[in-house]
Amino acid sequence: MIKRSEIDLSIKAGNIVGLLYDAFLKQYKNPEDPHTLKSLKKLCVRLVFCLYAEDADIFGRRMLFHDYLSRFETWQMRIALITLFRVLDQRPQERDSYLMDDDPILASFPYVGGGLFTDVDVEIPSFTEEIRDLLLNKASADFDWSKISPTIFGAVFESTLNPETRRNKGMHYTSIENIHKVIDPLFLNDLNEELEKIKGLTVIRTREKKLRSFQEKLASLHFLDPAAGSGNFLTETYLCLRRLENQVLELLMKGQISMAFDTVSPIKVSISQFHALRSTTSLSRLLKRHCG
Repeated sequence: MIKRSEIDLSIKAGNIVGLLYDAFLKQYKNPEDPHTLKSLKKLCVRLVFCLYAEDADIFGRRMLFHDYLSRFETWQMRIALITLFRVLDQRPQERDSYLMDDDPILASFPYVGGGLFTDVDVEIPSFTEEIRDLLLNKASADFDWSKISPTIFGAVFESTLNPETRRNKGMHYTSIENIHKVIDPLFLNDLNEELEKIKGLTVIRTREKKLRSFQEKLASLHFLDPAAGSGNFLTETYLCLRRLENQVLELLMKGQISMAFDTVSPIKVSISQFHALRSTTSLSRLLKRHCG
């Protein structure tokens, strides 16, 4: 169940993105150009991912994004950001072999798959002192992105970048309760009941066999949202399947899941099982992909 604090933090995060959006928009040479607006949305998605990643340990340590950018003067930050985005799209073996010698902080950023940083045509404008302060202080140092709810924030983020919604000064998201009114009777109740029956089996070998078969079933299911916005339904479905899978793993490994990760991850439910015919932002899916 989503807590009120998660809702409040997610909306606060959306407001921070709105401030960044407005500050960057003023810096573009052609602010009404469709390519400019498309670039601005992609830039905001990338920045939010970096802010979340440094707080959620996706980058390996907290404040890595902040510490990288804070070394540069304001007039240098545009090029520094372009360089970082290029490195994030490169696997370690594809990077400059001298990168670690030249810039150990930059070299410490991991490769980020999913295509988020692939597009080199994203236009990034020059920074101002206002943007520097917003990004390094308000958005990074003073806010913990790991505590937001990706399910809620996906919708809030979409509202933030939607011109019509911004004009109306409204942020809307489908509540978790309403999402479950759809997915529970559709498939989730049946899956929960099936797992409960397996838990009740008394023959250990039979129970373990059924648990493994149930995990394979979870990993074989595919979900399509034919009219996805921020992907809330898909994100919540993914989280629910992963919770079910975690129960399976706890039973199979008798609570010692951490030891399994020393070799090969036992997790089989994948983000690739979830599909959308329309999604204005893949942020929620990217966050879940990189935080497990």
